[in-house]
Amino acid sequence: MSPIQIQFFLYLNSHTKRQRRISHLAEEFGLTQATVSDAVKALMKKGLLLKMRSQEDGRIATLELTPSGRRLVVRLLGWQSALQEQIKKFPPETKEVVMIFLMEVIAQLQKAGIISIVRMCITCGFFRRDAYPGAERPHHCELTDRPIANSELRIDCHRHKPKLNEVE
Repeated sequence: MSPIQIQFFLYLNSHTKRQRRISHLAEEFGLTQATVSDAVKALMKKGLLLKMRSQEDGRIATLELTPSGRRLVVRLLGWQSALQEQIKKFPPETKEVVMIFLMEVIAQLQKAGIISIVRMCITCGFFRRDAYPGAERPHHCELTDRPIANSELRIDCHRHKPKLNEVE
C-alpha cells in the first residue's frame, strides 16, 4: 500500500459516514478528486474498500471498509500502541510542551501555505490563548464558553472556524 492509501484507511476507520466520501477525502488531504478516485479504485480491486451508493440520492457514495479492510486497519494501528506505550513514560508537563510546540509548527506550515487543512484550537477563531494567565485552564473557547487546559487542546475539531487574521 502507498502512504496515502494507508492514510485514507486510518481516516476512513475513524470518521463519520458523511466524511467518508471521495469529495471529502480530496478536501481533507488536499488532493484532486481524480487522484482520490484512483487510489480508491485500487483499494476496491484489492477487496479492502466498498463504495456504497445512498438510497436517497444515487449520486452520493460512501466508502466502507470491507472485513479485510478492517483487519488491515487493526494491523496498521498496531504501531500506534507501541508508540503510545513509550509516550506514557513521559511526564504530562513534557508531553504538553511537545504537543504545543508541534501544534505551533503545524500552524506555521499552514500559514506558509504548505499545509492546507488545519482544525486545531490554536488556529480557531473561537480560541483565546492565555485568557486566564497562570490558571490551570489558561485558554478560553468562545464556542463552548469554557476555559481550556493545554492538555485539552484539540488537533482536529469538527467545529473549527478559521481565524480571519494570522495565527496567534
